[in-house]
Amino acid sequence: MAINIGLSGILFVLPLFLQEIRGLSAHIAGIALLPMMIPLAFNPILTGRIVGRIGARIPMTVGFSLAAAGTLLQAWTEVNTSYGITLVGLLLIGFGVSFTIPSLMTAVISSVPKEQTGAISGALNSSRQLGATLGVAILGTLLSGSKSFIAGMHVSLIVTAVILFGGSLLSLAFIGRKHS
Repeated sequence: MAINIGLSGILFVLPLFLQEIRGLSAHIAGIALLPMMIPLAFNPILTGRIVGRIGARIPMTVGFSLAAAGTLLQAWTEVNTSYGITLVGLLLIGFGVSFTIPSLMTAVISSVPKEQTGAISGALNSSRQLGATLGVAILGTLLSGSKSFIAGMHVSLIVTAVILFGGSLLSLAFIGRKHS
């Protein structure tokens, strides 16, 4: 749920920032966000190989950490911040998500007997969709309750970074470990 809170929340806030504050058209704002999506298209193949060799915990932990770092970098963005800073943050988020989601799916599916994979897959997808809804709702609420868009963006992205970093800690502590 945490990774989709982050991804959907960010995909809600950053286009508004680029259009409303930076004055970009919707088309140019979409192009500006493209670097976040490129790792999502190509990196899961590499992630699958890494997870196959070392397990899901480390790639998932690294993924959550990268996404949190990229989100935190975006949180310090101001009206006149260079697009280079935004680009680095977007790439960190994109690589973070592309490490986290395939690792998460592997960890969840492999944690149950084969006859329960359909049910657990459905539960995972439901959780991710709920996370997406919560991400937009939480960040939207934080934005609308602030004195200015920039202040609301800073708070909402810091909250998102904390949630993502929490996902990193939970992954490190619990994924791939046997508990009695």
